[in-house]
Amino acid sequence: MTKAEFLRLSNKEWQQLVGTVFSLPSEIRERAEFLGEWSVKDMLGHISYWEGVALERLSSILNGGKIQFFEESEIQRINKEQVEKRRSEPLETIRRNFELTHTELMRAIDRFPEEKFQSNEQNLHEWLAEDTFKHYAEHRQKLIEALARLDHQ
Repeated sequence: MTKAEFLRLSNKEWQQLVGTVFSLPSEIRERAEFLGEWSVKDMLGHISYWEGVALERLSSILNGGKIQFFEESEIQRINKEQVEKRRSEPLETIRRNFELTHTELMRAIDRFPEEKFQSNEQNLHEWLAEDTFKHYAEHRQKLIEALARLDHQ
């Protein structure tokens, strides 16, 4: 996959996620446990966190560093900690960070050297997809399922 293809796919999935999230009434976006243990607000903070991790990883690769990978149990622990850390923040703060972090990540990918991107150094394609378009699609699907449950109540 070229960098341009990656960015197009990320943008498509991002737009679909954002369209779904912001079509929801604000009371649903902040409803505790709308998405199981999380609110929509929690989900936005969660996505921002992992996009921030992706930014750090891209920078590390550019600087010749080794990136850190996490075991599934570690990912679950981090997710829980990050959601709790942001839970008291207002939705508007979370939303702004969600948008800013995403913009920063897409710019970083766009500036990332094509030859380094194509080299797939340190499994770049796999983890970057997991932190971007696959992540957006996963959480958009969870939103759709939660809305369907709401419709059946």
